[in-house]
Amino acid sequence: MREKISSSLGIEPGFLLNNAMIGSIAFENPETSEDLLKIEHVRQWQVEAMGEKILSTLGFCKF
Repeated sequence: MREKISSSLGIEPGFLLNNAMIGSIAFENPETSEDLLKIEHVRQWQVEAMGEKILSTLGFCKF
């Protein structure tokens, strides 16, 4: 997901969302865009670019 979105935006995947942030997001398991923004180093533009994809992926992974 990160590679596909970063390619469409013309930026490096690690700039869009680095591995440490992916780990933090997985650990925090946010349910809303507002929850995503509460995670350290997550910025508004990142949530706008891929927040819904992140949240839907996390929702799919919940039991």
